[in-house]
Amino acid sequence: MRRRKFALTSVLPVTTLARDVAEVRRTQGTGAVMAKARSSLKFLKYADNVETFHAGDAVFRAGEPGTRMYIVKAGTVDLRLQDRTLETLAAGDVLGEMALLDNEPRSATAVAITDCQLVPINAERFQYLVRQTPYFAIEVLQIMARRLRRMDRALQSSSDSSATPDS
Repeated sequence: MRRRKFALTSVLPVTTLARDVAEVRRTQGTGAVMAKARSSLKFLKYADNVETFHAGDAVFRAGEPGTRMYIVKAGTVDLRLQDRTLETLAAGDVLGEMALLDNEPRSATAVAITDCQLVPINAERFQYLVRQTPYFAIEVLQIMARRLRRMDRALQSSSDSSATPDS
C-alpha cells in the first residue's frame, strides 16, 4: 500500500501558521530551521486568529470546563489559585494546557493583567500541531514539568516554614 503525502496547506487553510509549519517540515535538518522547530511555540506569534482580553478580564476560571489552551501573543496574564498568584505569563507562554489534555475542569483562574492577545488552541488544532511539529508537544510537556516542580518547591518551603521544633 502506497502512502500518499499531502502538503500541509491542503490540510489547513493557508495561514501564516500553516506556511511556517510547512517550511519547518520542508527544510528539516538545516540548523536555522531546526532551531525554529525547537522553539515551536514561537512561531505561533504569527497566528492570525487571536482572542483579545482587556486588563482585569478573566480568560477562564477555576472549575470551568477547558476546551482550549492559549499561547500568549502579547500582554501579560496571571495564573491564580484562590487569592494567590501562581505565575505571571508573557508573550510565548502557555496556559490552559492541563484541562485540554486531561478533560478535567480548570485548576486555576487566568486573569489578564494588561490588555493581551491570546492564540487559542482547541483539541483538534493541538493534535495537528503535535503530529506536524513534535517539538511542540515536548515544549508543552517541559512547561508542565517546570510548573509542577515549582509547585513542589513552593509546597516544600511552605511546609518547612510552618514546621516548628518541639519545645
